[in-house]
Parts: sequence; C-alpha cells; structure tokens
Amino acid sequence: MLFKTLLSPIKSITSSLVDSNTSTSHVGGSILAPLSLSTITNTVTHTVSNITSGSASNPVSAVTGILGNVTGSASPLSTVTNIIGGVTGGTSGNPLGAVTGIIGGITGGTDGGPLGAVTGIIGGITGGTNGGPLGAVTGIIGGITGGAEGGPLGAVTGIIGGITGGAEGGPLGAVTGIIGGITGGAEGGPLGAVTGIIGGITGGDLGNNPVTGVIQGGIDVLQGLESLKTDIINTGIDTVASTIIGAVHQSEHPIGDLANLGTLTFETSRDTVNGTLEAISDLAGADIGGAAGSLTGVVGTLINNGSTASGLVQHIAGDLTDVGGIIGG
Repeated sequence: MLFKTLLSPIKSITSSLVDSNTSTSHVGGSILAPLSLSTITNTVTHTVSNITSGSASNPVSAVTGILGNVTGSASPLSTVTNIIGGVTGGTSGNPLGAVTGIIGGITGGTDGGPLGAVTGIIGGITGGTNGGPLGAVTGIIGGITGGAEGGPLGAVTGIIGGITGGAEGGPLGAVTGIIGGITGGAEGGPLGAVTGIIGGITGGDLGNNPVTGVIQGGIDVLQGLESLKTDIINTGIDTVASTIIGAVHQSEHPIGDLANLGTLTFETSRDTVNGTLEAISDLAGADIGGAAGSLTGVVGTLINNGSTASGLVQHIAGDLTDVGGIIGG
C-alpha cells in the first residue's frame, strides 16, 4: 500500500510532462516535453505532504504514530514494564515481591519464622508451648488414675472401696451386713430371731392363732441362715483342700476324703436343722402328717449320710496308712 502511494506522484509527474498545455518542439525528429519548474515543485511538495500527513510533522511521525498505537504514548518499553508490574505488584516492589507474598501467606508473615505454621500445629496438639509434648498423654493418664496426686491404683482402690464399704471397713463388711440383716442387726445377738419365736410360742401369737406369719417368717430366716453358713464353710473347705493338694500331690486322697467328710458333715447339719424347723412349722400349723414327713426325712438324712460318712472314715484310715508308709520309707 505504501509503495502504491509513492508510485502515484511519479505517475502524476510523467503525465504532466507529456500532457502539458504548452506546445511541444521537435528536435531531430523527437518530441521534447517542455519542463515546467513550478509543475515539478508542486508535484514533489504534494507527494511529501501525502507521506508525512502534513508539513507540521517530521517524516518519522508516521512511524512514531504506529509505535504509539502499540505502546500507548509512552516509551517502547512501557508495555513490557507494565507486564512486569502486573506480575510483581507494581514497580515499587522488587520482582520477588509476589514470591515473598506467597511465602508470607504460608509462614504467617515475615515476623515469624518459616516454622511458625508447624509450631502452631504442634501447639494445638500439645496444649501450647508452655506444656511439654506429653501434656495431652499426661492428661489422659490423669483422667484414668484420678490425677497425679493419686497412685495408678486409685481407680482400683475406689472399686474395692465401693464393694467393701470403704477403706475404714474390712473386706468382710458386706458379709457382716448380710448377716446383720438376717439376725436383726449387730445390736442383737444371732439368737434374736429365735428369741422372738420363743416369745411368740410362750405367750404371744400362738395363744390366739397357731398359724401366724411371725413364726413362719422366723423359721424361714433360720433356714436361710443355716444354708448360708453351710455354703460359706464348705467353700472354704474346698479351697483349702485344693491348695494343699496342689502343694503336696501325695496328699490328694486323704485330703480329698477329709474335705468330702467335712462338707458332708455341714450338709447333714443343714438338712437336719432345716428338716427339724420344717417339722416345727408343720406342728405350728396343726399339720401332723407334714411334721411326721419332715422328721422322717431328717432321720433318713442322718442314716444315709452316716453310712457315707462311715465309708469315708474307713477310706481315710487306709489313705493315712499308705501315706505313712510312703513317708516312713
């Protein structure tokens, strides 16, 4: 396009030289176009004016205008500078400003060290820098054991205390309470219930009504007490026997037979006592047949258990002889 613009004035000059209104002259058979100085000057001036867009600007203004449209009336590097400024946050900051800002966002600012975020996380776990890293673990242990002032067995001690009634009472406090509930309390002797029954028979409820709740209630208490006593004693006998047999294996037969004889004795006592009390209850209710049956059962228990006891005694004697021979040999 620029080339076509430059060619147009030259074509115009040629045309003016050929098509002049002045007369032509023939020299040596050729046509000579008369040269007009004013025509040539006007044509050149018009051409320069078209190129420079007016005589007021210099020939480079067109080029400068093109660059101005690209760079925005500033220096040719202003566009590049603006691009860098957009990345770094302006010319007032150094090119590493953006990177510094990112690092500051991670570490919590330039006032804190690069490990500030990590320190904050650790502080959240351990409860702050004032406490050691084991602060949380110590708190858990304290919650289980009842605090550092109490020993690790504090929780266990509390459980035992809840069962036995506290450290002030012995381990048999609970058992004592049960017995007290059966016998009428620690202030009365174990025969308190029996005394009440005797009182009812000798001048109490039996004078008007032989069948009373007081008598039967007393008999039930006595039977329960006898059964509880037998269970406790027999459990103790079995425990002791098992301990001895575990320590001295040669004593298994005599110790085992003695334990069986002991438990049989208390079982016989329990059945005899409870059968007799049942017969008394039947008589109190004027049930003669029931009383006779209860007494028959007592006798049968004594006979059966007596025969079993007799066999155990003979067996024990033979075991002791054998053990004596082993020990003596």
